[in-house]
Formats: sequence, C-alpha cells, structure tokens
Amino acid sequence: LIDDNAGDLGWFSEYGPEQTRPFRALKTWATLSYLGRQGVTRLVEHTCGLARRLAAMVEEAPDFELLAPVATSITAFRHTPRGEGDGGLDALNRAIPGAVQARGNAFITGTRLGGRDALRACFLHPDTTEDDLVILLEEIRLAAKTL
Repeated sequence: LIDDNAGDLGWFSEYGPEQTRPFRALKTWATLSYLGRQGVTRLVEHTCGLARRLAAMVEEAPDFELLAPVATSITAFRHTPRGEGDGGLDALNRAIPGAVQARGNAFITGTRLGGRDALRACFLHPDTTEDDLVILLEEIRLAAKTL
C-alpha cells in the first residue's frame, strides 16, 4: 500500500482508482448499480417509446415528413410547410435547430439524411414526456415562421 512517509515520490498511479487505465466504466457502473438492469431497461423503453410517438405525430401532421423508421431513441424528420421547394426546405430545416434553441423552450439538432437537411430529435432524459413532444413540434412551427 501507499507509504507517504517513505521519502520518495512513490508511484502516482497508486493515488487514484484508475491505476494505469482510466476508469471509463464508472458512469455505467454507477448507473447500473443505482437503477439495476430493470431500471435501465425501463429508461431505454421510455426514450425509444418517445421517439416512436414523435414519429407517429410527425406522420399525422400535414406539415412534417418522417424520413426514417425509428429503431432507437432518435427520430429523423423534416418540417415541410406548404409553398417551399426542395431547396427552400433544405435551407429552412438547416436553420430551424438554431432558431428553436434560441427560443429556449425545446432542443433539437440538425442532420443530413438521404442528401436532404433534416431535423433530429434524440431522447435521453428520463423526465421527457409526450407533452414535451407537442411543445417541440409547436416550437419548430413557430421558429420556422420567423425564418
């Protein structure tokens, strides 16, 4: 063990839990230790369910287009208001994330999918609800009107 009175500097690796390798698994270990396997499963099911629910809402809305089937907690879609051509839609969807974020009520990122600019909603926070999905779509619509 460490002998701080030995008179030399000793091995610095002995002063932390990492030894010679970083403790990269700490967050994963702590999460599993606290929530257990069933708790983590519930979180994954919840966030993936939100992504599927948003996909259904997008498909039901005349001013949105779902771009890919939902397999994880990510939904890829576009805002497609009437009167915009493909070039205009790319520019609009490229600008929407910044405008939504600036409003401060929701968060969304952009991406490119199939050669088109798209919106990307990724659900990770366990407190996100279906009400937040309604707010997100409304914030996208409001932000688009300002662009």
